[in-house]
Amino acid sequence: MSDDDGGTPFGHFRMVGGRYDRPGLPVSSAMELFRYERLVKAVAHHTFLARNRGRRRVPRGFENLLELRLVDVARGSVVPVLNRSSRGDVLIQYDLYEEARRLINEALGELGKADPSLPRNFPVPALKEFAQFGRSLHDSEYIELSGIDEPPVVLSPSTRSVIQRLAQLESIEVESVLVGQITGLRSEPQQFDFSFAADGRKFVGLYVDPVVWNALHELQGYANRAPLASLSVVAKQGVDGEVLGIVDVLGVEAALPPAWAERVEMLTSLSRGWYQEESESPSPKAIDAAEELLFAFVDEDVPRPGIYPFIEGGVQFEWHAPGGGELELTFHNDGRLEAFSTAGGQVAEPDDDEPNGLVVEYNYDELDIDEVLNFVKEHVDGS
Repeated sequence: MSDDDGGTPFGHFRMVGGRYDRPGLPVSSAMELFRYERLVKAVAHHTFLARNRGRRRVPRGFENLLELRLVDVARGSVVPVLNRSSRGDVLIQYDLYEEARRLINEALGELGKADPSLPRNFPVPALKEFAQFGRSLHDSEYIELSGIDEPPVVLSPSTRSVIQRLAQLESIEVESVLVGQITGLRSEPQQFDFSFAADGRKFVGLYVDPVVWNALHELQGYANRAPLASLSVVAKQGVDGEVLGIVDVLGVEAALPPAWAERVEMLTSLSRGWYQEESESPSPKAIDAAEELLFAFVDEDVPRPGIYPFIEGGVQFEWHAPGGGELELTFHNDGRLEAFSTAGGQVAEPDDDEPNGLVVEYNYDELDIDEVLNFVKEHVDGS
């Protein structure tokens, strides 16, 4: 088959789960095809050198003998149809690129076993390239490789962790979404300061494209506080799955919908005496905790609450059901999160010692987002 015909098929490549259960190939995932081609070339390269101990380099033009082409995206999750260009001669008595493809599949088969290991002939120097393959996969996604008369094997995020351990790499690169606050920004060097909302850890992140500076700048905080931002990044991930740093930023957006973000911004603008002389303004800590929970609401499709400042200092969320029930969450400035729920329109009177409803208190310095989220979903749905 000639180049004009698209070349000859090169194994079977399928992307499954999550984003790949819908038709079409996400543009951001096309890089996995490039990483796969690089991996095949790396395995072939190091296999050649291992068999030719006296040589320090591969033959001239070696890298050009493999060119994978995307000729179709077939049905069935996402199935990129890869063909190999037929240009050039087959490598010196044997086809190392076809051999490399099979060796990668064999390695994935071994890594998927209870006691994972690598085939004896897999070139160790290619492990770093192997650890890059699948970088964009989310937790529920995987890449399936196979060929004619070959059983399918799988590359998943957990497989990449095994490769990382075998390669004795302190970290691997993953594409991820991190939510937090941008608290500083520099153009020379291209760095920014980022506070991770999940645990408060602080990173000095890097960005490669200078255009990203504008997007980061729009969400940067100054004297008061920074709004919650959602960053698509290339992150360093340790063996235990913990994020260790940010090596590039792929996209930046506000974590909350505009209407929600405007209410949070209003809270930050209040000063003491905003309602009455003794009215306290919400503390930055109370606003941060409230904003983090709002982001969880967006992610879980919880209805938007009313968002108000609390007269005694803090932030209050309110939901009112058509049947008369209500739910209130109050983030007090002293670190208490108080949840108050009534059913059937029974609302406590101001002078009641025992409110006619359910009261639960949390400490938002040690806030379990999932616990509060489950409480809210139960009482909003059932109010």
